[in-house]
Amino acid sequence: MNILLIYPEFPETFWSFTHALSFIGKKAAFPPLGLVTVAALLPQKWNKRLVDINVESLIDKVNAHNPMEEKHFIEWIEIIDGDTSSIHYLKPGQSPEDFF
Repeated sequence: MNILLIYPEFPETFWSFTHALSFIGKKAAFPPLGLVTVAALLPQKWNKRLVDINVESLIDKVNAHNPMEEKHFIEWIEIIDGDTSSIHYLKPGQSPEDFF
């Protein structure tokens, strides 16, 4: 099982410290500790990846070519926003992408 955990972008406000981070050599003020905890609770044999949108682009991180062969097949894509969940099921040979 492959799991991709995505920490959403923190909006640019006074509390995001966007401009102050460069002074202290940091890329983000708030590490995704909640997702790290969730990853620790998942079975150890599962492959886990965490992408923090505040530090790196999701497109750059995930958009690597996936041949969608049997061993690389992505069965579904799910996005969870608060109490709403959207799932898109994929078929073999279908491009592993979706728009939500």
